[in-house]
Amino acid sequence: FSKVGTASFVCAPMHQDRIEKLESKDFVWVLTRNEDISDDDLSWETGLEMLRSYEAEHGDCFIPEDSTENSQLAEWVRKQKNEFILLEEGLPSSLTLARVKDLEKIGMEWETPEG
Repeated sequence: FSKVGTASFVCAPMHQDRIEKLESKDFVWVLTRNEDISDDDLSWETGLEMLRSYEAEHGDCFIPEDSTENSQLAEWVRKQKNEFILLEEGLPSSLTLARVKDLEKIGMEWETPEG
């Protein structure tokens, strides 16, 4: 797990207690904006960093679908799972194999757990 991450407080604000919890684990915030990155890539990177933060705090990547605190992240994860289905079926998808690997490195599971 990387202790260096990026976040956009404009797009994805976090509660102060969540920030403090991450920082207590030596999480380092690095805020950058590369003009060569497309809005789609930036949006995807923001979602990935939000998921990394969620996993660091909760120990998994399972965001409850009825979560009000993490509703944007839950929607982003749902979109990635839908894009994964398209990719598997050989249909056009915004999800690349590199993105699949990035998600799986932090514990993304494509099937929703039972229970």
